[in-house]
Amino acid sequence: TCQGQPVSSSSTAKVVEPLSRGQCKGAEEQPMEPLMADARVFLIAGALLCFGGSLYSVYVAVTHDPNKKEDRPILKRGEYMAGASIVGALVMTYVIMRR
Repeated sequence: TCQGQPVSSSSTAKVVEPLSRGQCKGAEEQPMEPLMADARVFLIAGALLCFGGSLYSVYVAVTHDPNKKEDRPILKRGEYMAGASIVGALVMTYVIMRR
C-alpha cells in the first residue's frame, strides 16, 4: 500500500502527507465495494417506502368513491402509488438476489 511521502520538518516527528488519487505508484487500484451498512440502509429505506406507498394506496382506495367524478384523479394517483410500491419491491428483490 502507498501511504504518502514524508515531509521534512524541523521537529523530530515525521509528518506524512496523504497522496492524492493517482499519485501512488505500484499500488493496484481495486474497485470499491459498497459497505454492508450502506446496503442495510438502502434495504430498510426501500422497504419503508414500499410499505408507505402500499398504505397510501389502500387509504386512497378506502376513503374515496370511484363513482364520484371529482375522486377519480386521486384514485388514479393511488393506483400509480400501488404500482410504484410493487415495482420498488421487485427492484429490491432483484438487488438482494443479485449477490
